Amino acid sequence: MLNRSSVLLLALGLAGGYAITGSAVTAQVEPIPFAVGDRLSLRFGAEARNAYVGDSEECVVLEIHGAYFKCGPTVRRAGVDPTESWVNVRYAVQIIRREGR
Repeated sequence: MLNRSSVLLLALGLAGGYAITGSAVTAQVEPIPFAVGDRLSLRFGAEARNAYVGDSEECVVLEIHGAYFKCGPTVRRAGVDPTESWVNVRYAVQIIRREGR
């Protein structure tokens, strides 16, 4: 049978243990070997499950968020709506950084 003091001590022990443990552990994110504005050639593998499977694409990096980056066309033509897509780095079999921005 529990009395009030043992319940209070248990609650204080749990609160103290929680306070002492510190911050939660987070996974390290691998750095992406390119930056916004870089021109890339990408080749995708079979696990990509998209229109680019086994294909290659050349694009300019517009944004980077975690393992995803926004890929835009290398040449922007006047009057043409550019196609932009988000790419998961994990599905790219080969990434080559091209010269020129």
